[in-house]
Amino acid sequence: MDIELLQCLLLEAFHAGQPVVLLATPGDASLARARQLAQRLSAWLAGLLTPACGGLSRSATPGLAAVAVCREGAVGVDAQARAGVSAQALAGPFAHPDELRALSLAPPADTARLALWARKEAVLKAWGVGLGIAPAEVRAGLRDEAWCGVRHPVLGAAHLCSLAVREPDHSVAVALAGQAASRATPALAIFTAGADGRWRRA
Repeated sequence: MDIELLQCLLLEAFHAGQPVVLLATPGDASLARARQLAQRLSAWLAGLLTPACGGLSRSATPGLAAVAVCREGAVGVDAQARAGVSAQALAGPFAHPDELRALSLAPPADTARLALWARKEAVLKAWGVGLGIAPAEVRAGLRDEAWCGVRHPVLGAAHLCSLAVREPDHSVAVALAGQAASRATPALAIFTAGADGRWRRA
């Protein structure tokens, strides 16, 4: 679709209260290009939706840029590529003991760990604390493409889901917190663009 149609569909979804997610593949798989693309997309979205932007989050990983926006409440998005996360990080103490048990049963373990890492970062971003809270304190669960509730004794409640992405070596998760987490979970409006730059509604 062209950019004018993308803007119309995006604005329609946003004003209907749907969180909007943009996923785009840069021209090459470098992290620098993905970061530039995520920055450009988030600036474009913020300009398009001002003054009612609400929460906005962005993430970049080799080969994928992700931006999410929510009209009401906070939003967090995280994208991870297997190439962008060290085996040491995935083996580290980031999982809750319940998740460690589930990971031991989840084949292939690297894919499940990557999805769990993305889910934890998305919800911590939505809460506005990033990695200021130990990820092992949060039970984000393994990959689940339906919304699920997450609760922290201090930070409160959040809604969390993983997104189905075409690239098998990537995991993407989106979380809603604050006012957005107090309502029934909405359908996401997801738009994707490949290396050709053409946008599609997922």
